[in-house]
Amino acid sequence: RNLTDLTSASRKISEVELQKTMVEAELGKHVEYLESELKGVRATFSERLSSLTSERDSLASKISELEFEKESVETELQLRIQFLQSDHDSMQGKVTQMETRITSVQEDAARRIKEIECQKENAENELKQQIE
Repeated sequence: RNLTDLTSASRKISEVELQKTMVEAELGKHVEYLESELKGVRATFSERLSSLTSERDSLASKISELEFEKESVETELQLRIQFLQSDHDSMQGKVTQMETRITSVQEDAARRIKEIECQKENAENELKQQIE
């Protein structure tokens, strides 16, 4: 009976060891599959991260370009405003000069007209005296 019990126990040990080996093999396959999946996920993550980094760098570069362009446009606008202000001031000065000239010409004309009227009056008075 001891021999039968030992044989039975030995058989059970063999069966358990076989089951253990099968479970280990199954777990090994499962671990390999999960490691393979993890490898794929890591590769996808790495590609996506690289793509996002590249996209971020591209956007940062574009932002820098746009900021430079904005500064350039602002500078050009300031220069144009200064030019127009200067041009306006120059034109205002010319208008003032023209107004001064017109006033001077009008005053000269009024003076001449008075002189001519005086000469005419004197000539008429002289003519009257000669006639009398």
